[in-house]
Amino acid sequence: MQSSPHLQRQFLPALFSARGVLATLVLGQILSFLLTFSPTKQIDVWVNLGLTSLFVQFISLIALCVLYFAQHQLVRLSILKQCSAIAVAFIATTLVMSLLAAQFDTAGLESDEMWLFAANNVFLCVLVLVIFLNVLAIYAENLAKIAHLSQAQLQALQARIHPHFLYNSLNAAAELTQIDSQAAEKMLLDLAHLAQSALDTREAVSLSAEIVTAEAYLAIEKWRFGERLKVTWQLPAEIPEVRLPPMTLQPLLENAVKYGVQSLAEGGAIVVNVATTKRAIIITVENPWQAMSNTLVGSGIALTNIRARLELYFNHKASLATEKSAERFKVVITLPVKT
Repeated sequence: MQSSPHLQRQFLPALFSARGVLATLVLGQILSFLLTFSPTKQIDVWVNLGLTSLFVQFISLIALCVLYFAQHQLVRLSILKQCSAIAVAFIATTLVMSLLAAQFDTAGLESDEMWLFAANNVFLCVLVLVIFLNVLAIYAENLAKIAHLSQAQLQALQARIHPHFLYNSLNAAAELTQIDSQAAEKMLLDLAHLAQSALDTREAVSLSAEIVTAEAYLAIEKWRFGERLKVTWQLPAEIPEVRLPPMTLQPLLENAVKYGVQSLAEGGAIVVNVATTKRAIIITVENPWQAMSNTLVGSGIALTNIRARLELYFNHKASLATEKSAERFKVVITLPVKT
């Protein structure tokens, strides 16, 4: 079994995923059927199945609970040590529960019979664990490969934004240099911040950092459009502590400026709203547009790009939707609240 950082991080989470827990319970039920239809006691088959199923599933759930509460420490260990921890949890639980069950057996087992009963159960547990851990390793390895590919795709999608964004910003700075040197200096400082954000290779940044980057971008565009560009920020008293892919908000504002404000002779107002609910954080960017024009056609690539990056980072739990009216265009991003 190859031990890699990706696999190490995915091994225990694979066990506690929906499929991992379901596989554990299904495997336990299969074992219950096998034990029931190879009876060692003269007892009604359905009663035997019910008791055996209860016993096996109880052991599985207790072992899973122990591992769940210890997973933050165990996930730092190597794959071999994680497998050993899983094996110890299931074997120890099987031994203890077998001895307790033997104590309450109405047939009154002797001491030797109790230990023989427990030893048989532990032996079966070890056989099942050998199969189960191999299947779990394969599943975890697949999850690790998907996570690795998703990260590579996320970075590739992010990189597609940078050249277009930097080209527009540099043009704006060059134009202002000839008009107002002090303003050009301020713009270049904003551009330096934007360039740093655009070249950020981190997987995610805070929402507050995204807002700072967006404000720097709008400060540059304000020099280009003057009074034609109006921006209203509607932010909560405390910015929600959520992380999202870098350069998520700025391209939306770039679209709002390019396909909304720039296309109208009188300009227009952009409204950025951040709202929170118990289950989600909702970011809205709204700008003017002309219903009879095709000015929004080019924005589809950026929106598709951002939607893909959000879906990859939040594992399809985030969404990006658009709304149109006769005079306004709105982009709504919904991010899950981490609980």
